[in-house]
Amino acid sequence: MTAEKRYFIALLRSYVNQTAPVGEAVDSDELFRLADIHDVGGIIATQLKSVESQFQPTGELKSKFSQVLGYTVKNNAIREYAFEFIRGFLNENEIEHIFVKGIIIKEYYPNPELRTSGDIDVIVNCDLDRIESLARDNALNVTNVTDDTVTLKKNGLEIEIHNCADVISSYFDNIFSIAEKDGFEYSLGFNDHLFYLLCHLLKHVIYRGAGIRMLLDIDLMIRCGEYDYEKFIALCRANGLEKSARVILSLCKLWFDTPVESTVDLNEDVELLKKLEAVFIDGGSFGYSNNTIPLKYYRNNSNKFRILLNLAFPSKEYLKKCYAYYEKNPVLYPAARLNRLFDGVFKRRSLANKAVKQIMNGENTDIQLELINELEINNGEQK
Repeated sequence: MTAEKRYFIALLRSYVNQTAPVGEAVDSDELFRLADIHDVGGIIATQLKSVESQFQPTGELKSKFSQVLGYTVKNNAIREYAFEFIRGFLNENEIEHIFVKGIIIKEYYPNPELRTSGDIDVIVNCDLDRIESLARDNALNVTNVTDDTVTLKKNGLEIEIHNCADVISSYFDNIFSIAEKDGFEYSLGFNDHLFYLLCHLLKHVIYRGAGIRMLLDIDLMIRCGEYDYEKFIALCRANGLEKSARVILSLCKLWFDTPVESTVDLNEDVELLKKLEAVFIDGGSFGYSNNTIPLKYYRNNSNKFRILLNLAFPSKEYLKKCYAYYEKNPVLYPAARLNRLFDGVFKRRSLANKAVKQIMNGENTDIQLELINELEINNGEQK
């Protein structure tokens, strides 16, 4: 691990423990890059303000850190407004709903405004056609519709309204039945929401990659909530994810000194630690820094040409998720195929080029695939 990565983790550790950060002489440009790809620039900027002046960024870089902190606080205000808006919209229309992930987890942070998020996730117990119809009737900006998500945009922030949980475990298939109800609003109990975070993190590991902010969420939830190790591990064990949970908790303990029991000696298992570092640090907030395409394509196909074909001509099920008109009218299958090719050649050309390069070079895939196997993520990964 480089000095910059170690210092990056040390600054995050000081934040979650609320201890004074210690300055170190590192490459500040590299530190900014790490903070940027993990979307924790506001936290790092805040911690750097407390170190000795000789270790603080200077000149243009100091200005960039200050700007990131300002943007983080500003975006939090936008997110809060959007949260209250969609909350009111769902309650007024008597739609049962449950908010998950960032908009809830940020309240566990020492400074809630520093927990960044590009969207708001809410799960509804309602037909999405009705959601879309109500949104359009109220002149809301509907930006995308798939078979499991309606995406709205409010003041530049995306609101993703799902009809199912965005995780790998079937435990959440009927999420409303395990949640607590208050009018039309539901909320997950502490252990269930912590398990949801773990299952969402593991889904990212499988499909593209996960980032250090996901570990921060787990750490801070454990610090501030009613954490019970035995109950949590029992829940993970019952759903086939005990090995994954033990490794992730041990990683949090190692990097952040999370108040949990470490049952996997990562200092001893050097190879596993290297894989975790490659995925959780090198990959960025959602693995996008490493991977342009989901790792699932590599799991099922060793032939590079076959992977390219799967990307250009995905399954009918995938097309239905991408293009709602095909889901509603199977006759439009040829149009959906052409739509996919058009998007790849024109709308997302740079992304497609990067994907092809990744496939041909085999970049950053072997280590992540090995980690997926070692974590024994074997419950409902195709969901």
